[in-house]
Amino acid sequence: MRLFQDIKGEGWQLEINTTVIKRVKTLLDINLLSLADDNFALLDRLSTDLVLLVDVLYVACRDQANERNITDEEFGRRMAGDQIITARDVLIEELVDFFPDARRRAMMKTVTQKARELTEAILSKGELAIAEVEKLDTQAVANSLMASFGNLPESSESTPAH
Repeated sequence: MRLFQDIKGEGWQLEINTTVIKRVKTLLDINLLSLADDNFALLDRLSTDLVLLVDVLYVACRDQANERNITDEEFGRRMAGDQIITARDVLIEELVDFFPDARRRAMMKTVTQKARELTEAILSKGELAIAEVEKLDTQAVANSLMASFGNLPESSESTPAH
């Protein structure tokens, strides 16, 4: 069992077991046991379709939500930003640990870890790009562009024909 928090700081316990897997299958028509099938298509969907991810999390935590009188819509409003990423990681870790075959678990842990490393590498490149953009002297760039406009040849319409 792992924990994640919503944006209000309220903690949610996530435990993947056969009851949760069956409930997600019944209510969302998502087979969580197919996480590694079709080149990890479900893992990709859970990482990119945040609405689906929050629906899966809500269904997995439905008993706690009912105890707290929190609807699926309220749960969705509580999931944003870093909390979604943390909850996604918790869900994937729980799913991987659920599988009874140690070899399959090890393979899935390796794949999910490499996916995280790849994402981090891509994001760090984005951070470098942002740092370079932040260094720009926008006034100097604007002055340079304006000066280059003054050096443009006149349009062919205003140039007399020979």
